[in-house]
Amino acid sequence: RTKDQASRHDGRQSVITHTIGFNFSSPWLEAVATHGGGSYKEASNAAQLVAEVQDILEEVLEVDSTFVAPVASINQFNRANHRGEIYFSVFRPTDSPSWPGNLKKYRLRETDNEIIDFDGTGELAVDPTTGFFKDDSRSAWGGVDDGTVVEISGAASRMPLYNARNIYTSYSGMSTNVLSDASNQLTTGNTNMTKAMFNVSAMSDAEFAAHLQWVRGKDVDETYPASLQGGNSNGVTNENRYIMGDPLHSKPIAITYGGTEESPDISVFFGTNAGFLHAINSETGVEQFAFLPEAMFSAQAELRENTNTVQHLYGIDGNITPWVHDENGNGIIEGNDFVRIYFGMRRGGNNYYALDVTDRDNPKLMWQIQGGVGDFAELGQTWSQPVPGTVNIAGTAVDVLYFAGGYDADQDDVSMRATDDSGRAIFIVNATTGALIWSGGPTGDFTATFSDMQYSIPANLAVVDVTSSGEDNMIFVGDMGGQVWRFDINNGNAAASLVSGGVIADLGVSTGINSADNNRRFYHSPDVALSEQSGEKILAITIGSGYHAHPLSMDTNDRFYMIRQTDVFTSPGTYTKLTESDLYDASNNEVGEGVLSAKAAMNAADGWYFTMPHTGEKVLSVPLTFKNKVSFTTYEPNPNAVANDCVPSAGSSRIYQVNLEDASPVNEWDDIEGFTEDDRAAFLKTGSIISEPVVLCTEAGCNLFTGAEKPPIDNPDTGRVVKTFWRKD
Repeated sequence: RTKDQASRHDGRQSVITHTIGFNFSSPWLEAVATHGGGSYKEASNAAQLVAEVQDILEEVLEVDSTFVAPVASINQFNRANHRGEIYFSVFRPTDSPSWPGNLKKYRLRETDNEIIDFDGTGELAVDPTTGFFKDDSRSAWGGVDDGTVVEISGAASRMPLYNARNIYTSYSGMSTNVLSDASNQLTTGNTNMTKAMFNVSAMSDAEFAAHLQWVRGKDVDETYPASLQGGNSNGVTNENRYIMGDPLHSKPIAITYGGTEESPDISVFFGTNAGFLHAINSETGVEQFAFLPEAMFSAQAELRENTNTVQHLYGIDGNITPWVHDENGNGIIEGNDFVRIYFGMRRGGNNYYALDVTDRDNPKLMWQIQGGVGDFAELGQTWSQPVPGTVNIAGTAVDVLYFAGGYDADQDDVSMRATDDSGRAIFIVNATTGALIWSGGPTGDFTATFSDMQYSIPANLAVVDVTSSGEDNMIFVGDMGGQVWRFDINNGNAAASLVSGGVIADLGVSTGINSADNNRRFYHSPDVALSEQSGEKILAITIGSGYHAHPLSMDTNDRFYMIRQTDVFTSPGTYTKLTESDLYDASNNEVGEGVLSAKAAMNAADGWYFTMPHTGEKVLSVPLTFKNKVSFTTYEPNPNAVANDCVPSAGSSRIYQVNLEDASPVNEWDDIEGFTEDDRAAFLKTGSIISEPVVLCTEAGCNLFTGAEKPPIDNPDTGRVVKTFWRKD
């Protein structure tokens, strides 16, 4: 336990010993487990033995990790570059409803963009054997080595005392949208906060006041253990408990408000499954304010009780979309400039929220969309991140948000293709007011009716302005039935005829055989790239399938696709529904290995696909197309896989990189000379599910990151990367 078992690797590789007494009790086995840092358990029959082994495996897999992509803020004073700081949302799974989380900040080394400690020593922060942080790494704000421990250091360590926090809320009947108004503050003195709202009507007034203090972060129940930074067991409750919940899927966003290039004023926003949206001062790590909507009130009692008989709870778990309007582009929010953020709840619920955070001391609720009622009756769990854009309605440019109908949780329990009851929709709303502009769905209750829209759509919409006009032209997305949709925006039309569209590919149970192995689902957005093939402009739509609700499922033959669209600058006359038979099966990499007949077959097809080569392997992220190369991550559930020494894992993660035109490998990653099928992918060090790859550019150049890792890919040859509109030659 205390000695390094593999000195060839960085960091200490230790062994934790767990023991089980089968049909007997053994103080000696218990002592072995205690000294070995593990657990001692007893079982009297086979069923109990299996259960105890499963419990031990679950303990082994309760490792501190991150699922979301890292974030670096754009340098607003030199917009060709990101700044040299990088932010990670981290969390630790437990067997209880409440999981601890944190926001941590590191540096990017000036010479090569390696992630390093924030203390100025230049030490590498990431363990090359695990893909996560070293045991002795040090992030910002805490002043101590925090390593892999989620609860130490980070923004959680800089949380203001519970009675000094700025916690705001929104609720039915609020009299002002200024969240800092006393009527919208979550305090014991605000009589607008009632027991019924929090679903604790049986509490006395004193108990309810204590409950509100617990929500604010007071250690009412003395639950902050001595093992954590600042923890104690002295019976004192007039202090903070551990406050920050897990940001399981909520990626932090860093927004620059002003300052200078050397000393910028940056706030970081992210949500957690404790139900809060947090705003953090990037310089100090101190929380500036938190927002807890009424939809999250009743969950607080379960989070407080935190019994392991209740499953993990979800809150504000959706990604945040910023809309920053800097009129003169000087990097300073002033005058008529504004900062607005939009976010959903993912599994936490079916609402969307819009906040004006221009004045961080006085944020405002712009609007709230409640799913399940009115114009948004079809709205399911709000997984789909709002996408900002502009459309022209009858001659007037309107700023809008696009989002899909969301997730129908019934998909959690079906192995074969099944129609849904909610989430079968596309919405366009006014970005300022939240008012519905256009909707598409399966019935006459929508602006436009699409009879094929029978499956929920949790993915983000891929919205493109291919004409570089400043007005969006088209939308692409996949659904839970394995269909890929294209919608064309008819700018200048009235709202009633603003959008046309249809299914362009049915890639799930399109053969008519409805089976689990064919039930491919698209939880994540496609990527859309403007490319040129054989002298012709095309749109290359790349998308991967995977049962994200059950990443350990082994039933489906998942695939990665590229679909060619030749109607680039105008809408197609008809929306032709392709099937896999219209695409080239590139699984064997015959094109990459120079088979001429294979190349001809691919050129004649409407795109390509390849099957994930490992049992249960699935695509659980958005692909990234960059310089005509496509990168994406996968997850293979395989408890017996050992990609790295002494690293317990429920499976393996990989990074894929292939050529956009023909799915051929880009890198020689195996031990065989030449580009073989196995060269498409390389193992990542982490066994966790990894979000989409991202490219970060600083003065040191550009690098591709997957989580905290820089995979073995040559630096993108970019000069500089600047996000811009699509361009037509």
